[in-house]
Amino acid sequence: MKLPRTSRLEIFILAALEPKERYGVEIVDAIKKATHGEVVVPLGGLYTVLERMEEKGFVTARWDDSDGTRRRYYSATALGELALAESRSVLLKTFRLATS
Repeated sequence: MKLPRTSRLEIFILAALEPKERYGVEIVDAIKKATHGEVVVPLGGLYTVLERMEEKGFVTARWDDSDGTRRRYYSATALGELALAESRSVLLKTFRLATS
């Protein structure tokens, strides 16, 4: 099965969604924390990428307002998890090649 291409930002987003579903600000914060502030994603750009990822089938979204604030939560689909696993595999092979 040929997966759609994944951008660097899509890989970061999928990694942020791997442990649990998150809403936009949580995704931005998770990426910033994981990269020690080196990758800062503007919210406007994030939502554009999330829409594209929904079209690709990498993420699903749902609205929730159970805490009084309406938020859209995103989670990785099986296809998104597969894309993340493939990206990790490629990065690991590249790292091994570069350090050998």
